[in-house]
Amino acid sequence: MGLDKRHLLQEARALWAGGLSSEAVAKQLGVGAQTIYRWRKRDRAAGFYWEALRARLTSSNPAQLVPLLEGRLLEVLTQEGLDPLRRAEAIGRVSRALQCERGRFVKRMREARKGDNARTD
Repeated sequence: MGLDKRHLLQEARALWAGGLSSEAVAKQLGVGAQTIYRWRKRDRAAGFYWEALRARLTSSNPAQLVPLLEGRLLEVLTQEGLDPLRRAEAIGRVSRALQCERGRFVKRMREARKGDNARTD
């Protein structure tokens, strides 16, 4: 697997683990959904389960997820030989993942407040 494909695979794993569907991951990476399904199937055969990664990340709190995404951003920024357009695309994907997580966090906080208000009534 070439460098670009390995990079795309890593991005796909991170986006999928962050809660995106296979189709949404494929769209963001500019590949077909079948490619994502094929990568997941190949990883599963090798004993790497994307579902476990998603469960681990989505069950964690934002304080744990944000450093992971920041680390990925730093990796993208410092990767040598990466085409500027590819770098910008990768930064955009990390940014969207952070925005998505922020939205989910805000939603959880609103739901928690509603639950607290219902208990005090």
